[in-house]
Amino acid sequence: MAGLYIVGPTPINPTEIESRVGVEDILESDVDRDYVAGRVSEEVALRATQVYVDTQDSMYAPVSYYTTQDALLVPNAAKGAVNGVATLDGTGKVPAAQIPVLGGGMIKGPWGPNTAFGGSTTTTPFKIAQWDLGVSGVLGQPLVFINTSILSTGGRPVVEVRIGDNTQTTYAAQTLIAQGYGRRYYNDYQCITVFPCTAQLNEGADGVQDSYSPATNLLVNAWMFDADGQTVTTTNASIAAASLFFVRTAL
Repeated sequence: MAGLYIVGPTPINPTEIESRVGVEDILESDVDRDYVAGRVSEEVALRATQVYVDTQDSMYAPVSYYTTQDALLVPNAAKGAVNGVATLDGTGKVPAAQIPVLGGGMIKGPWGPNTAFGGSTTTTPFKIAQWDLGVSGVLGQPLVFINTSILSTGGRPVVEVRIGDNTQTTYAAQTLIAQGYGRRYYNDYQCITVFPCTAQLNEGADGVQDSYSPATNLLVNAWMFDADGQTVTTTNASIAAASLFFVRTAL
């Protein structure tokens, strides 16, 4: 019985038990096993394997990388905002409204005197010019340059420029910022050139004037006198050139 291929008669209807030979006949009557296996192999060959998918996926950066990179981007809300970043205008430059005035690289001026005066004096300082500088708006130092003609009578004429606030209107109340000397024992008109100098009371011992507050209402005067007690004279038209600059020294 063990070697027999068929147990029972060949079934006639579906309700009967199918023999092994009957089953194999059915399978071989349409397509064989080799054909099915071949077709499966062909279809599988067109599909990506798990190894291929894993290899390709490893070539992409992980989510954590993109999260880190995104954190380095500047939010739109931070552009031109406090504690944010500056923007660029249509010419590729930072707009002036977003740039503070930087360091001592800014010079305001030049300004000429608001008023000039003529007259004579000996040792008592006589005001020959005045700058109503006003509030500068920056922390800085004044620089003054003058060329003026003065009539001397044998002494030695001196021209000094001094600065103070608008309540310090006298020679003694103001601080020396520029100075120029004429020739001694000269009896005629002579040109005196005035340059910035060291301030009084050793304020500018390094050759640098003190800085003045942005809110100070500044007044600058030019004074004339004779160092030897002789008479010096000028007119309100004797100043050939006079320029005042204000140099920013810090933010």
